Amino acid sequence: MNLLLGTRGKLPFITGPLDTPVKILYCALLGIIKYLLQETIAQLSGNKKQDLKAYLEGMGQDGFPSKIDSHAMVHYHGSLNGKDFCIFVQVAPFALYAIAPPDLHFTWISLSHLAAHLYMSHIDVTSYNSDFTRNMDHFVLHASKTPHFYSVVKPKLHILCYIPAFTSQFGPPWLSATEAFESSNKTICKCIMHIKTLHKIWLCSLQITWWFSIWLTEDHFR
Repeated sequence: MNLLLGTRGKLPFITGPLDTPVKILYCALLGIIKYLLQETIAQLSGNKKQDLKAYLEGMGQDGFPSKIDSHAMVHYHGSLNGKDFCIFVQVAPFALYAIAPPDLHFTWISLSHLAAHLYMSHIDVTSYNSDFTRNMDHFVLHASKTPHFYSVVKPKLHILCYIPAFTSQFGPPWLSATEAFESSNKTICKCIMHIKTLHKIWLCSLQITWWFSIWLTEDHFR
């Protein structure tokens, strides 16, 4: 038996739920928020979609990392990335106020509060876990009143329930967020294209690391 998992009569050194960081990018942004946005847009009529575009375009956009592309959010929501979903969950309580049904609107409000807690960088663990659990309960309560609960919330809900335990173990969930490294996939692909020793795994990894450091240094000075 793997010694990290413990031996007979001894507690395991590693317990999966407590020692595995929760990837909030795929659990929240590309999970619940993405699914709920798709279901919300799908139930809107043509006129309400135009109203939503107008509301998004009319909002103040200071402080956002990029401008809101209202046309893409409404008509091409299946092709959005994590940054777009992060922006939408912040503006959804205001943009959907006069468009979505009350139960769905309250679901977006509670989800916005929940997402804000996921990306806090400075926390007090005890009060954070209490607030997060309360906001989670509010989100589940409002989401259960909509017809989208089983298709949108349920697939990822059990992972979010581990956030308080994970926070007590490692700190804020934001520390394990991988959004900043998603753009590195392009750099890794460029590195592999320049490698001629793919049949030697250890040498391949060494060359990838070498090329990766070169391109990251170049990007830093651009």
